[in-house]
Amino acid sequence: MWLVMQILAFAVALESGKITVSVRQTRGFDASAACGQLRNQSKKSPLHTGAEDQ
Repeated sequence: MWLVMQILAFAVALESGKITVSVRQTRGFDASAACGQLRNQSKKSPLHTGAEDQ
């Protein structure tokens, strides 16, 4: 919690100097998290091209 307070205090200090600030919140640290979007690995299935049916 102290880290969040430090980040917010830093953001306020920057904003007081007329610097635009965006503070992002994490959405996950695991290998399936990319660009803030969590993927559901259990619902992924390989594409069926029909080539193996011939």
